[in-house]
Amino acid sequence: PIDDGNACTDERCVDLKPASVAKAAGVACGQGGLCNGAGVCRKKQGGTMVYSTCTLEPEENEAVVSFLLEKYPDAKVEKIELKINRSAPFLEFNGEKYHPDVKHCLRIWPQDNDSEGFFVARIRKA
Repeated sequence: PIDDGNACTDERCVDLKPASVAKAAGVACGQGGLCNGAGVCRKKQGGTMVYSTCTLEPEENEAVVSFLLEKYPDAKVEKIELKINRSAPFLEFNGEKYHPDVKHCLRIWPQDNDSEGFFVARIRKA
């Protein structure tokens, strides 16, 4: 993983250059640890956490949520009801299939709302 003291790649626009993808993959490992250590495993039954990024990289978004769902079977992604233009989350990227419940995550592209790009997952411990 890249350790530059920043837990965000700051990739608000799609950039598929090899260096960008490598940085995203490194940060995703760090965020997977962050998500696990600070999140679901410490929540009481019924507790909720929100995992959100300002990046569009699936390795930092859907892959992290999918990893968490595989590691913690009592974690469930809840659908987010929000009146905003959205796109379907990635269910597969670079040959890796993600957990089916990733479909409930919120993916917001900059051009759809005249905003930055965002990814949001609301996760509840069952």
